[in-house]
Amino acid sequence: MDFWEELKKIRDEDEMLFEMAYSKKQILNKLFNSFENVVSHLMLIYLFRDNEEKSHWEDEVHSFINRTYRCKSNNNFLSIKDIESVLLGWVDCFDQQVFTYIDEIKTKEEIDEVPEFDIAKLKSFLIDYFKWLSIELSSNGQVAREEVRNKIDDLINIDEQENK
Repeated sequence: MDFWEELKKIRDEDEMLFEMAYSKKQILNKLFNSFENVVSHLMLIYLFRDNEEKSHWEDEVHSFINRTYRCKSNNNFLSIKDIESVLLGWVDCFDQQVFTYIDEIKTKEEIDEVPEFDIAKLKSFLIDYFKWLSIELSSNGQVAREEVRNKIDDLINIDEQENK
């Protein structure tokens, strides 16, 4: 093991010592605070799937929510239901909010035009990603960067097959 690997291992172990468990409320807040960034990057990927920045956006999706923590009360990860309460709590108002998200993306990314898209399919793409993420986080506590990329690619491929 080289110096940098050893240093990373020590840092990760220290982080685990100090961050072994949080209250349920703290964990849900951590997920909630990262949620909008994940949605906007998933929307960028969905709408601009052939863009050269896609790989970067996938990395961003991973970096915003890639792990969760054990609950202090029972030393378990949150249940799927608890995680979905945050990650899927937006579903009922998405149709009204989608264009607000689009406007924010256009401003932040300096994009003039957004391609035509089906709101229901975009919504389905987001729901499927967050359902998958909820299952992974509740059972494993984390997802690897490659798993995130593979899941996003799978969902894009499914969408493209449905469009044929």
